Amino acid sequence: MGEGVNSRRIVLHVVDVLDDADAPILACIDAMAANPPPDFVHHVLLRCESAERGLSRARLLGLAVDATISRRTRVGLSRTVRLLSRRSGVGGGEGSGGSGGSVVCVGWTCGLNASTMWGNEWGNEQADALLYIELALGRWMGLVTKAGGFKYFDLPEQLAAAHPRIESGLTPRRDAIRASLGVRPHDVLIVPLCDPPGLLDARAFADLTAILHVADFPCVGLLPRNALFISKAVRHWREGYVKRLLLTDDPMTCFLAAADLAVMPGAHDEATFASRLQLGRALSMGISVVMPGKDSDEAAIAGEGRGVYYATDARAASLAGACVRALDRRALSQNALDHPAPETASRPLSYEGDADESIGRFVAAKWNALFEQIESGANVEVVNA
Repeated sequence: MGEGVNSRRIVLHVVDVLDDADAPILACIDAMAANPPPDFVHHVLLRCESAERGLSRARLLGLAVDATISRRTRVGLSRTVRLLSRRSGVGGGEGSGGSGGSVVCVGWTCGLNASTMWGNEWGNEQADALLYIELALGRWMGLVTKAGGFKYFDLPEQLAAAHPRIESGLTPRRDAIRASLGVRPHDVLIVPLCDPPGLLDARAFADLTAILHVADFPCVGLLPRNALFISKAVRHWREGYVKRLLLTDDPMTCFLAAADLAVMPGAHDEATFASRLQLGRALSMGISVVMPGKDSDEAAIAGEGRGVYYATDARAASLAGACVRALDRRALSQNALDHPAPETASRPLSYEGDADESIGRFVAAKWNALFEQIESGANVEVVNA
């Protein structure tokens, strides 16, 4: 590959950030890293409500974007895909494969704002095949536009434990991030693990920080501004029940390096696949995690015993009790991440199987299989798991 324009493999990424989820952006970055240029040409379209907000989130997480598209119009998407195909030297005959190369379009979303935009209507015109990655329920779909038809498969659960290559796009300096937030060295910064952030119950999270403050922990809670019941959480702060609460529009992933503790408000089997990806990132960075569950859940979570503390249920009081155990055991200090306790030592998580596997590599393998079918001239079919 890489010899002449005919060998080009063009991957058009449509990244849906309408719900402010981190997972589609991070998974897209990881997948592109698995198939870098010059053998592959990648173009990224960001599907967002506000171009300014969407581009800001992509930049903070390290994703370079070619164009933004609105959720409201299918025409805008079709036209933009066509222009990017031409820029890559792809012929515009029947289908977009033409004489300039083959095109696979990859849709990345958390599914909460999925629309009929992901259908045959534009795929048939602009790409040879389509992969659709839905990171809320943890499913992927291979739609081959010439064969037609949708077929869904579950994403392998172990992919949620693999550590994606995201550090190049983030600022790993703990002290700098804390200073930008106004968090003092002795403060305990707690971040929630919930992706998309709109599913997080801000009121319950505020209650958790209030209980910890009463227990004499100088806690600072960080919340996404679009979390559920955010107005009630702010009211608790105004009334003095919650002492310190910070709100942000930025991706929560950007703040993990500065956190002392992360809280997953729901049980592992109830969380979105994207939230479980966030859990894997937190553990791999040496952040202790509190979540509802029991020790028998150990098999479901790679890295159990290296920083996971279970609460008996999802109530704020139960989660606070588990937080106290985690904070007492770790003896948090300003240099906690520089000198982690043995049970939370910072290292990539692993599981039985290929240690280099990740959600990005998984998807890249699927589009490679599609490219091979397209280029062989065979009738292209949905790629099975």
